[in-house]
Amino acid sequence: MPAVEHRTVEFDSPTILHALTAVPRMSEALGLRPGKIERIEFQPDRGGIVPIDPEGAPIAELRAESLAALLVAYCAYIKIPLPRLAQKSVEVTSRSVVLHVASASRPYQPSTGVQADFPRAMVWKKSRARG
Repeated sequence: MPAVEHRTVEFDSPTILHALTAVPRMSEALGLRPGKIERIEFQPDRGGIVPIDPEGAPIAELRAESLAALLVAYCAYIKIPLPRLAQKSVEVTSRSVVLHVASASRPYQPSTGVQADFPRAMVWKKSRARG
């Protein structure tokens, strides 16, 4: 059975607002104009968020798939490493969005003792005598 690592990264409203402005290509891909967002309304029952403009009108509704893409891109921007092959999901609470990341190790295989079983960095060749 592989070992599984679980991580969570939580994003509050100011952080999500920063994500929408810091990663403009993502905001554009979602159809948002970052400069026109004043606050974020969390909708846990619908599994999404709604950016609100300065007049109090909703701009769009971002669901889990869009939120996950935005937050993964933002993590790369702020240098939070996320495993590329990990399973990622999003949970919306009343005050934040939580990105869940689960990555599994490779299945354990006992070594046969043959040099080819070891990672390349662990294999040493005999040094040649210098003459």
